[in-house]
Amino acid sequence: MSTVAEASAALLAALGTVDGVRPYSDASSKLDPPCTLLGPPQLDWTTYNPDGDPNTATFIVLAVVPVGDRAVEQLWELVPRVVAAVTTNPDAVVSRATPTALAANGSADLPAYQIFVEMSL
Repeated sequence: MSTVAEASAALLAALGTVDGVRPYSDASSKLDPPCTLLGPPQLDWTTYNPDGDPNTATFIVLAVVPVGDRAVEQLWELVPRVVAAVTTNPDAVVSRATPTALAANGSADLPAYQIFVEMSL
């Protein structure tokens, strides 16, 4: 069993292993794609815990690439690499990835995928 902070730190460390991709955990950072952005998780209490702590967390990892005519292909190449890094943690399971655009850096929306990562705590 781990805490939310420990799970977040483990996930951020895994994201740091993706070659050529900068990991961020602060949404106010000036993003420099290709990068990942780890946000705070959704917390769930799916089983009884006498301490009152959550036992699962669902993180959204954004995989982000620069705007350009190859953005979709770059995302299709990046997402499997991010998923592979995340799932090196035996407590992490990727449930889905959905395309999105990220408003960041005060410029054009950046192409991205939201990768949903469920972690047991």
